[in-house]
Amino acid sequence: YDDLLFALNPKNAFAELPEVEENKTTTHGVYAFEDRWPSAGDYDMNDIVVDYKQEMFFDKGKVKKQIFYLTTYQNFVELKSGLAMKLVKNATPSKIVTKKMSPGKDATTVSYTTDGDYYYLTEDITAELGTTYIFELQYSSTQELNNIATVQPFIYRKEADGKQWELHIPYEAPSPKMNKSYFGTEADCTSGTNYFVRQGNYPFAFYLENGKVDYFLNNILKRENENVHIDYFFPEFLQWSASKGQKNADWYLHPRK
Repeated sequence: YDDLLFALNPKNAFAELPEVEENKTTTHGVYAFEDRWPSAGDYDMNDIVVDYKQEMFFDKGKVKKQIFYLTTYQNFVELKSGLAMKLVKNATPSKIVTKKMSPGKDATTVSYTTDGDYYYLTEDITAELGTTYIFELQYSSTQELNNIATVQPFIYRKEADGKQWELHIPYEAPSPKMNKSYFGTEADCTSGTNYFVRQGNYPFAFYLENGKVDYFLNNILKRENENVHIDYFFPEFLQWSASKGQKNADWYLHPRK
């Protein structure tokens, strides 16, 4: 038993352990809006397109930080619309940092106009096209996935009486400032809390989970394709929208050839 003998003296004997890289996940999505609601519109779904990205940073399997990125795109439009967002907080962040990044420039810290949990990012999307609006949420204690924040982007236009025209994705509630007299007029079929819905397969707006704006740069966002229905370029779109997302979930991966 003397083949190997050793003594252990742990005091100041070990080098510092390297820092473990933060665990991070990234998710994507796309929001698209028809800016002539409650009228039927032309269903090209390119009046306002928002590329959505969320980064989540983890510590021992729980979330310690979230960063949301909203980047604007559009085809030709005549109406001046703004972009706003509701921040749905489950756990209260210890710190919220808001930034804005113009095309080709670095992100800078900014203060947005707020109304409770509603953030008004710009009154004119066209004037700031391509801008990325950034929200960084930090938590003093790590959070379970079912307790973190979510965002609800929507478009709006101010009205003279302090109310505003708004368009959200189907079934999403409007802000307290919404002029509700639009509901039930023209092509809108809002009933009770089923907001911003209509009959038929064409929605006024949609959210595409896991999608990226790259799928739309060479079709609905090209200038020559203004006023062309989105289902011309994506034949499976109507089945997806009619089934409320239950069928043809990957419709955006099968454009017309």
